[in-house]
Amino acid sequence: MRKTILLLLFSFSLSFAMAKDTDSLKVKTLEPVNVTAMRSSLKNSETPARIFCFSKSELQTSDSRTLPEFFNGNGNYFLQKTNHGGGSVFLRGLTGNQTLILVDGIRLNNSTFRYGPNQYLNTINPFMVSSVEVLSGSGSVQYGSDAIGGLIQVFSNNPDFDKKFGLNINTRISTQNMEKGLSGAIKLSKGKFGLLISGTVKQFGDLVGGKNIGRQAPNGYDESALEAKGIWNLSQNLSLTLAHQHLAQRNVPIYHKILLEDFKQNEISFQARNLSFLKFDNKTQNRFFSSQNITLSHQFNPEERTSQKNNAALIRFEKDQINTSGFSFTNISLPVKYWTISSGIEAYDDKVYSSKIDETNGVKVSKRGLYPNNSSYLNSAIFSLHQFSFKTFQIHAGLRWNAVKMQIPDETLGTSEVKNSALVYNFSVLKKLGKNFGLYSSFNTAFRAPNIDDMGTLGIVDFRYEIPSDNLRPEKSKQFELGIKGNFKQGMFQINVFQNQLEDLITREKVAGQVIETYQVYAKMNTGKAIIKGLEWSSKNRIIENLYVSTFLTYTYGQDLIKNEPLRRMPPFFGNFALEYALGKLKIKPSLAAATAQKRLASGDIADNRIGKDGTPGFAVFNMNANYAINRFNFNLNVLNLGNKAYKTHGSGVYGYGRSAFGSVSFNI
Repeated sequence: MRKTILLLLFSFSLSFAMAKDTDSLKVKTLEPVNVTAMRSSLKNSETPARIFCFSKSELQTSDSRTLPEFFNGNGNYFLQKTNHGGGSVFLRGLTGNQTLILVDGIRLNNSTFRYGPNQYLNTINPFMVSSVEVLSGSGSVQYGSDAIGGLIQVFSNNPDFDKKFGLNINTRISTQNMEKGLSGAIKLSKGKFGLLISGTVKQFGDLVGGKNIGRQAPNGYDESALEAKGIWNLSQNLSLTLAHQHLAQRNVPIYHKILLEDFKQNEISFQARNLSFLKFDNKTQNRFFSSQNITLSHQFNPEERTSQKNNAALIRFEKDQINTSGFSFTNISLPVKYWTISSGIEAYDDKVYSSKIDETNGVKVSKRGLYPNNSSYLNSAIFSLHQFSFKTFQIHAGLRWNAVKMQIPDETLGTSEVKNSALVYNFSVLKKLGKNFGLYSSFNTAFRAPNIDDMGTLGIVDFRYEIPSDNLRPEKSKQFELGIKGNFKQGMFQINVFQNQLEDLITREKVAGQVIETYQVYAKMNTGKAIIKGLEWSSKNRIIENLYVSTFLTYTYGQDLIKNEPLRRMPPFFGNFALEYALGKLKIKPSLAAATAQKRLASGDIADNRIGKDGTPGFAVFNMNANYAINRFNFNLNVLNLGNKAYKTHGSGVYGYGRSAFGSVSFNI
C-alpha cells in the first residue's frame, strides 16, 4: 500500500511538471462546456467550482456495467455498493439524500430518498446517456434541496439531424457469466423533426470477488429499458422536445442481509423508473428575454420488496409508489454585455402510496407500509443566478427561496400538515492569472428539506427499526472553497481545498429500551452538527504525442461535533493513476485505483455489519482497457483487477470484482 501511495504522489508531481503551455503540440484539447453550474452554457475555465464533464465517448470507452460503476475507482468520486444492483456516489463525504441527481434538468430525488447510500443512480440506463456533469460542493441555489455534497446531472441522447437514418447495436458479455446484455437504438430525421428510439435488455449474474472470495450469491438480477425522444424544431429559435424513459429491474438481492442478518430472502423484487417530459426551448433577440425553457414532467417510480427470515413462516411484501409531477421555467437575460442572469421558478408535487402485507402459511394480513399511505409533498422554489464577466474576473452570485409542504395521514391522529422553508445563497470570484491559470474562491450555502422518509418511516431500514418523526427542520450547510485551475494545449489540472460546516443534521437517535423484531428502535431528530474538509487534485496531461497521464487524488476528513467522533461513512484517502495511449484506431489505458485503509470510524460504522470495529482495509487494483474502432464497428475490452485482489470500498456490502473481463462490440450506421 505504501508503494501505491508513493506511485500516486509521483504521478501527481509528474502531472504538475507537465502542466505548462507549449506550442510544440499539434492538437489542442477542446475545453468542455457545462450547463449545470449556472443553468446556462459556461466554459469550465470560467466556472468558480469543481465541475467535471464526462462525454459519451468516455462513458462508452469505460464500458461500465452500470452508471454508478462509471464512477468507481476514478479517483474523483467514491462509490459505495450495498449490493450488486446498487451503487451510491459520495461527493465530498456525503451521499444519498444529501446529494442531488438530475436527469435532463429534472430532479430524480423525491420525497422518499433516504439518508445514506441508495440504489437510485443505478436506475439510469448508461446506454441512454450522452453526457454527465458532476458539481461538487454546490447546487442548492441552482437546483434546490439535497445538494449539500453536490449534484450529478445526466443528459440523455438526442436524435441526429445530420442523417435521415441511423442505427446502433451494442452487445456486452463478461467472464464467469456476470453479464449478458444487448441494446439498440434507431435514429430518424426528416426536415425539422428528429426521433430516437432505444431499448436494452441485460442479465446480470452473481458478482465474483477476488482471491478467496469467489462467487457472492445471490447477487444477480435482470434489467430492461426503453427510451424514446422526439425533437421538433418549430422555427429557427423555437424547439419542442417530448421524451419518455423507462427502466425496470427484477429480483435484486440485498446480499449483505442474506449473508449477515439471517435472511432466507431479502430483495427488491421489482423496481422501475419512469420519466416523461415535455420541453419548450425558445430564443429571442430581446436582451431581457434572451432564452426561455419550460419543462413539464411526470415520474412514476414503484418499488416492491420481499423478505423472509431463515426458519420463519412469515413472508413480508412491501410496496411503495411515488408519482411526481414537475414544472420549471427558466429565463436567461443579458441586460448588458458583461452580465448574465438565469432566473426562474420550479415545483415538484409527490404523491406517495405505501402498503405492506405479511403472509404466514398462506394467510395474508395488510399493515401500514414503510411510509404513511396517501402522503403528499409539494416542493416549490424561486431562484435567480447572476454572472458578471470582466477581463480578468468572473463573479457569480445567486439566491433561492424554497418552500416545502407535506401532508402526512395517520390512522389514529388524522392528517398532519408540515411546512418548511429555506433561503440559500452563494458568492464566488474567479481571477484569471494569465492565459491558462485561474484562481477562485467561493462560498455556498445549501440545505436539505425534511422529506417523507424522515417524517414518516416505520419499519426495518438497514440494521435498524425506525419510527416516525414529525418535528424536523431543514439541514443546513455553509461551504468555503479555494481552488486553482489550469487549462493548456496538452491538458488540464485542478486543485481544491474546502471546508463544509453542517448544522441541524437529521440523525437517527436510539430510543432507549425499545427493540422491535430484534432490531434497536431509532427516531430522527435535528441533533447533528459536523464539519467536513478536504483536498482534491485532478490532472490530465499529454507527455508525448498520443500519450496522456492522468492523476486524481481525494482526501476527506469528517468530524461529528456533537458526538466528538468521526462522521459516518467517511471515505478514506483514495486516488487513480492512468496512462492513455493512442496508436491509430487503437487506444490502450492501464490504470491503478487505490485507497488507504479506513480505521477512523464512527460508532455507527462500528455497529454497521458492513464495516465493523476493524474498519475497511486498503487496496490497490490494476485495470486495463483497450478500444479499437474499424469502419462501423467498435470493440472494447476491460480487464479488471489483474492481481485478483480481494477488496471492497468502505461501507460496501459486497466485494469488488475479482480478475475478470468485460467485452463489448458496437455497430453504427
